[in-house]
Amino acid sequence: MARAVLLAPMLLALLLAAACGGDDDPADAGDAGSRQGERRSDATIFTWESSDGVEIEAELRRGGPDWVLLGHQFTGSRRDWDQMVEGFAERGYTVLTWDFRCHGESGCNTVDGSKREATQDIWREWEAALDYAVANGARRIHAGGASMGGTALIQVAAGRDDIATIFAISSPNRFQGLDALERYDQVTVPMLFIVGEGDKAAPDFSQRYFDRAAGPARLNILNTELHGATLAKDGVWGRLVQPMLYEFVADPEGYIAAGGVNNLTAAPAPDEPQASPEEQSAAQAEAEESPADEPAEDPADGAAEPADALPEAAPTSTGPPPSGYALALIAPGDGGDVVVVTDPFRVEDFLITRQFEGRVDEITWLATRAGVLVGLRDRIVALDLTTDPPVETTMAFDFLPDGIAPDFFNMGLSRDGIVLSFAVVPAGDEEAPSTPALVNLLGPTLQAPFAGARGGTPRGTGVQSPDNRVILAQEEGAMLLLAPAGFEVEARYPAPEIEAADELCLDGACMALEYSTDFPHEFDFIRASTTGAFWVAYTNKIYVGLPDETELQEWVTLPGIPTDIAVSPRGDRIAWVDSGPPEGSNRLLVSDTLSAETLVLLEDPDLVFFDLQWSSDARYLALSSLNREERAIGVLVIDVVSGEVFPIGVGCCAVWAPFISES
Repeated sequence: MARAVLLAPMLLALLLAAACGGDDDPADAGDAGSRQGERRSDATIFTWESSDGVEIEAELRRGGPDWVLLGHQFTGSRRDWDQMVEGFAERGYTVLTWDFRCHGESGCNTVDGSKREATQDIWREWEAALDYAVANGARRIHAGGASMGGTALIQVAAGRDDIATIFAISSPNRFQGLDALERYDQVTVPMLFIVGEGDKAAPDFSQRYFDRAAGPARLNILNTELHGATLAKDGVWGRLVQPMLYEFVADPEGYIAAGGVNNLTAAPAPDEPQASPEEQSAAQAEAEESPADEPAEDPADGAAEPADALPEAAPTSTGPPPSGYALALIAPGDGGDVVVVTDPFRVEDFLITRQFEGRVDEITWLATRAGVLVGLRDRIVALDLTTDPPVETTMAFDFLPDGIAPDFFNMGLSRDGIVLSFAVVPAGDEEAPSTPALVNLLGPTLQAPFAGARGGTPRGTGVQSPDNRVILAQEEGAMLLLAPAGFEVEARYPAPEIEAADELCLDGACMALEYSTDFPHEFDFIRASTTGAFWVAYTNKIYVGLPDETELQEWVTLPGIPTDIAVSPRGDRIAWVDSGPPEGSNRLLVSDTLSAETLVLLEDPDLVFFDLQWSSDARYLALSSLNREERAIGVLVIDVVSGEVFPIGVGCCAVWAPFISES
């Protein structure tokens, strides 16, 4: 399943292991614990009840009419912000901090006081804090969070119109039930992201936030491994980070515009003529030919360098690709994303491009003929590649119920090309997640029975089985097989009980390992299976489900901590990206499910690999690579048999054609 964002990768799977590792920092936990119980003489201590009745202890430092709200990280407390509270107070702001549930001195409503179980509901504290500030006369509200606190803040901000600015330090995109990306495009206020470049996967999370920002944003990447509030209060780095926060809050637009990495673009004055399309194309070509974008000197080292830029090209002949293999991907363009269809082994001989305005959410191939379906924010476009130039068919999603919007990430098309699976998102309801939906494109006839539901229902996009008979979906604590008509539950598979290991060690390096079975890491059907088998991954354990069984069966335990998993069509190989140990490694591996042998295909500490896609014959893997230092993203193809690497070009989210044509 491919994903994309404008000018950037959509880092699909750097979620649980890396986020938990960053937030669950023993040093931070000890520091927070040793300072609990302190009382500031110049602050007001009070409690409120969150919307589900948990008593929250908060602290208010009264100042001027502009407020700053600060949410701490996992295992931390409001004490983490003491230095910043002083700094903002000295500058005339009213500052509000609090302890999230099951942290610090706040109450807890989970079994055995589990912080992890509580995390999925800490957004309620952000809602209460914002409501308190509004009720007490806040003129402007600036909100910031460290790690987990920033994730919850961004999730909540999608449904609020009373936040002036947002800053997030080392915040994951998703963490323990929190999902900041679900309605991220609704967050349009100025945003500042600060992260340490050596902080595990945190730079990739921050890059994703920055690249997908719908409003002005700035990204500050610092040469340190420090995480969250530790970065802001450190004796050395704190002297750099704290002024960033103060300057950003004082003048958000000015601070963002002054940044070396910001997404502001200067629009021409009303009386200034726009450049012609020809001039824009020439400028783009000149930029791509600059020395900074020159390919690596040794093509054999393509895996260790940013992929070469795709050549500029108008749509060419739509004949079959010379090698028989076709790959569709999403590349950045001037003003919008570009859908590219190419032969991965003969790029110069087979290249079709189509530029769109704004972001392309998703692409998928038509199964019945050579064509690509493109998911945009409010419509889908089908490109028929059998004609020259490709014929386009557009469908606007204006038939959805009022208050419901489409979410095309992970969309899929039935084998007959008639039924589209996607998700729907309720507008203005921060408590309701995205839920599965189907539309018959011949109607269109919509099936979205869970739209707007707040809980106890399937989440995200359902995956259509290869025979189109059932939909594989997830709900909290279980996997479901749903009937396409009405989404009636045909089978429910409870999440397995996994005894968590304390840590995983390899070659003397160790990393904390913890399983969460509320929702799976990843899941999909085994595409060539004739029995309807599907796989479900919980961290590094993979399970198999069958339609005539009632429980998931343990299948494979991978010898590492995967951050992206792709099972080959026949289920005989599993490609995966290892996030450790050793910490910080970025390795692409393939495990044989029959022999249990695991081979390393690619390894480079400077690159992050993600978005793995098997070709239909399982000979090749397509993947995206992000260069940490240069922040360059490109698509690579690797021959699983020979190990040869083919750099394809800039972009991400490549999807193989479901067929191999005659070469």
